Amino acid sequence: MRYASCGMANPFEYSDPVTGESFANRRAELQTLTTRMLSGQNVVLISPRRYGKTSLIMNAQLRVRRRGGRTGLANLFWCRNRQDVAQELANAVIRGPLGWLKGKVEEARRVISALPGASLSVEKDGYRVSLSPFQPRTDWTAEIRHVMRLVREAGSAEHPASLVIDEFQKVAEIDPALPGLFKSLTDLELRGVSLVLAGSRRHVMHELHSGPGAPLLGVGEILTLDLVPEGEMVAFLMHRSAAGGKEMTEAAGRLLYKRARGVPAYVQRLAFEAFESDAPTIDEISVERAVGTVLKRERQYFEVIYEDLAPNQKSLMRALAIEPARSITSREFLDRSGLRADSSAQRALQALDASEKVELGPDGWQVTDPFFALWLAGMV
Repeated sequence: MRYASCGMANPFEYSDPVTGESFANRRAELQTLTTRMLSGQNVVLISPRRYGKTSLIMNAQLRVRRRGGRTGLANLFWCRNRQDVAQELANAVIRGPLGWLKGKVEEARRVISALPGASLSVEKDGYRVSLSPFQPRTDWTAEIRHVMRLVREAGSAEHPASLVIDEFQKVAEIDPALPGLFKSLTDLELRGVSLVLAGSRRHVMHELHSGPGAPLLGVGEILTLDLVPEGEMVAFLMHRSAAGGKEMTEAAGRLLYKRARGVPAYVQRLAFEAFESDAPTIDEISVERAVGTVLKRERQYFEVIYEDLAPNQKSLMRALAIEPARSITSREFLDRSGLRADSSAQRALQALDASEKVELGPDGWQVTDPFFALWLAGMV
């Protein structure tokens, strides 16, 4: 924990997922997710990056464990193929729903022996499972099915089992047939188990779950994370600041929310910097100084991102940083952005959307990172 210049502990956290008092107000979503995980209901959790999805998951899992549930977390972000998916799931299961086996090596090996081709090793942070294919030319379908059956077998009436699979949209990139495999598992083999399929690419997750022919149609309830309402977030900021020993005015909280566009991780980052100031009270001047500090510290990072963009992408990003746009092909927007043709604008938008540098917000297309948007706007 860093300390502010006035000697008080900074109450704001932004770089890692947070739990407890540092977790911004999402009481309704937390209650919904916890209840579903304990009752064996599947959830499709959709959230843009930096909205607090991982923090929500961690807080829900803490509640589930306190009530006797057995739960684990797999993250598919780094998975490149079906083998990686099977391996990640296996380790999530041995450290999650089967986590009660920690310290019981022989019992753990006996349970894992039900998974052909699996070996167990003991590491500092727990067990690690290594998988070998059942057959030389396996497509890893059978291995994934066997791993997921272990989740079901880990549960009971007293200890409901659940598994969170984060960055689930990766399965569609790895193999278009993989979502269908998880659909068949939920339909046939995982009754009573709660799967939380979480993803940060909203359009991909919606395509997987909704509409005719969607591979995950009917798999579970959709839970979408939106921004924490301004009033609730401002109240949270003022309460946390006071808990750290420094007053924050309501006007400062509202300005902070506006500059960070309400995105929870960016709000906490800016609040952290504002709390670090020497001023006894966080006011609007403190917030603007905090914005300047963040932009100065991130300048080199932003410069690298900007320089890697194609010329049309640079023009589009600068225009969207100044003002979001519902239509990037209108004559007014093309004139404002300096783009010569709507086809150039469309190609630039597609590339920036694919790399998550822009997103479709309530006011139209906008730069995803609000601080990057402020930096870009300052260039014009």
